[in-house]
Amino acid sequence: MRMFSTFVRYTKTHEYIKLENNMYTIGITRHLYRKLNPIIYSESHVDLGDIVSQNTPLLLVESSKIGHDILSPVNGEIKEINRTIISNYVIANSSDTPNHISSNFNEDANHYIDKNNWLFKVSVDDSTKDNNMLMDLESYNTYISSLP
Repeated sequence: MRMFSTFVRYTKTHEYIKLENNMYTIGITRHLYRKLNPIIYSESHVDLGDIVSQNTPLLLVESSKIGHDILSPVNGEIKEINRTIISNYVIANSSDTPNHISSNFNEDANHYIDKNNWLFKVSVDDSTKDNNMLMDLESYNTYISSLP
């Protein structure tokens, strides 16, 4: 039986949530990061203490190719914002070589950015655990392999 402390889920819009210390860490998946890279602009839509619902826009990120809203995968209250990353997202774009992205991600195929590149931390809402709109790793891998 899997322990709740290892709970990681993914969305079809390529956000992840990871449960840590009774808080959900929210970030973008490797798939979205590669699609956006390099990120040239980002702007937060929320502040500390804001109550968000699933699919609330949290952050606008822009690359030279597209603009994309990062959506909240869960209901909850914004408890922490990684302003270092959000105000200067080029930190995550730290190298010019095409293979640099893997250095920013866990190499265990879990698709989420390493612990320093998270975006938001949201209070735990128990309904998230049973949210059928969120995918486990196997389902997310199947989903992204079906994309063009």
